[in-house]
Amino acid sequence: MSAATAGTRDPAKTHLHWTTKGDGPDILCLHGFTDHAASYDLIAPLLTGYRLLVPDLPGHGASPPVDPVTIETIIDVIDADLAAMGRRPRFIIGHSMGSVLAASMAARWQPRDLEGVVLIASALRPVPPEQIWRAIMALEDPVRLEGTDLETWHDCRQPVDGDFIAVMKAKAKQMAASQWKLYLAALQACDLSAVIPAINCPVLVLHGEDDEIFAAENVMSLSRLARQADVQILPEIGHNPHWEAPRETAHLIARFLEACSREAAQQV
Repeated sequence: MSAATAGTRDPAKTHLHWTTKGDGPDILCLHGFTDHAASYDLIAPLLTGYRLLVPDLPGHGASPPVDPVTIETIIDVIDADLAAMGRRPRFIIGHSMGSVLAASMAARWQPRDLEGVVLIASALRPVPPEQIWRAIMALEDPVRLEGTDLETWHDCRQPVDGDFIAVMKAKAKQMAASQWKLYLAALQACDLSAVIPAINCPVLVLHGEDDEIFAAENVMSLSRLARQADVQILPEIGHNPHWEAPRETAHLIARFLEACSREAAQQV
């Protein structure tokens, strides 16, 4: 299927709501905390020659929650869905919280045939600034961002299409306050120090120089632990490079994926 296909979930076989975009080798794309599959809408048309498999993560978008909310249980659900669909992606891309999942899945999947993993806006300890997590813990239903310290949750350093941001904000506010808090707790429990060295395939680390959620200096400690890391810091970009600079982000990802495929072919 060449066009984006939403609602590919078969309730009898899968747990999550999936969106498929494009044709070609499979890329599993994992969105960030409070986002949903549309997070990849701006770069999907630019990653030609690939099929993007994009779930709404549990408790996000149109997907039901999981219990308990841990990195392990979320990965279990994604793995089970991929098995039900008969898909084994050659690449994984993860943004923010999705990068934590991507790294953890890449480490878990060994020795499967995973050719590369892309970590966007990541950190070894993915804990947001104190002001942010205190605001999350104060949330009540219905979730309201306006007039709180989360009012700038979707702000970007570079201009982003207003309609796109409006959709992302609306979906975030539809997410239950309990899910915001449970996911925050799951992130606070994360430490990728042992996960990153366990990834045997090449890793691309993309980070905005002006990221206000995970400061750019955190990336260097992460990349030093990776066996094969390509680090790209994007100047004057914030926490959402795939929204703020979709063409540059897609170009860097495509170049990396092509290099990974060439390396994999040489090893056959």
